Amino acid sequence: MRGWGLDYPNAAKLNPRLIMLSCSGYGQEGPYAQYPGQATTQEATHGLVHITGYRGDVPSKAGQSFVDFLASWSLLMGATLGLRYRNRFGKGLWVDVAMYQLGCTMLSEHILDWEANRRLGERIGNRHPWLAPQGCYRCAGDDGWCVVSVHDDTEWAALCGVMGQPDLAGDPRFVTNDARMRNHDAIDTIISAWTAGVSKFVAMDTLQATGVRAGAVFDARDMHLDRHARARGMLEKIQFSPERAMGERVIIGRPWRLSRVPLAVGGPGPMLGEHNRDVIQGLLGYDDARYAELEQAGIVGTRPKAPRPIARMTMDERVRRGRLASWDPDYKERLGFED
Repeated sequence: MRGWGLDYPNAAKLNPRLIMLSCSGYGQEGPYAQYPGQATTQEATHGLVHITGYRGDVPSKAGQSFVDFLASWSLLMGATLGLRYRNRFGKGLWVDVAMYQLGCTMLSEHILDWEANRRLGERIGNRHPWLAPQGCYRCAGDDGWCVVSVHDDTEWAALCGVMGQPDLAGDPRFVTNDARMRNHDAIDTIISAWTAGVSKFVAMDTLQATGVRAGAVFDARDMHLDRHARARGMLEKIQFSPERAMGERVIIGRPWRLSRVPLAVGGPGPMLGEHNRDVIQGLLGYDDARYAELEQAGIVGTRPKAPRPIARMTMDERVRRGRLASWDPDYKERLGFED
């Protein structure tokens, strides 16, 4: 944008009320400002990788491009703050988001721990820093797992009862949280022996019924078929236009609900260039001739000029090659699709 003369100082001359949002890896100034940014590498530089992983194992990244999600949320918040500023003072501002700094804010407790105690965070896997037991335990079934987290002696006693070993609640090795922390390995063995005989959903529901925090590890299939997600309206069906040859699909809705305003997804995302004419001719006022010039110059279009080849593989072949763990041939029926 700076190279085109469209950075904030120049754009604000055209419209002082402009609110501009920018997002980069390391911000617009500082020693790292010109570094290329990617969430995976930034998880390393802001310290998240250092504390993610199993004890004694290598540092690990946390899921799928963690900082990207933080960036989108922060930009939305920046836009609302910019609107508030403009409403109060009559002029706009520039919101400069550095993804590196976003990651740092998520590690505040570890930063404070170093400042106050000179103590570095460590990799502890699925365990809790000061509560026990907590872990992810294998269950019956194909790749079934359940996370269990006990926060006090009452919950520990409830867990022991569910496992059919109520006497463990008074065992000197486990009678207090400190004792359980010291003997966490032994507790993991006991819990694993119980969870191995039940499905992840039975483990979750049984423990939750007794007041013990527990959650089955959901895969994509579980999320689509989850009764709670459906009850909350989290999954919505949309119909694609015939030319897109996609039929009906399920997509994720919003994580919030409004008491007075019913919300629903209006439809699928637009095709490439679907609204070119609406914007360029409808909003900018270009006539047909000027619009045609843009098309001929390749500035706008509805199809990629140099599409990348797409590997065409059957679902079974994807499984054989390790691209997918598995697939359900009857997925449309299970999701309630009409086609």
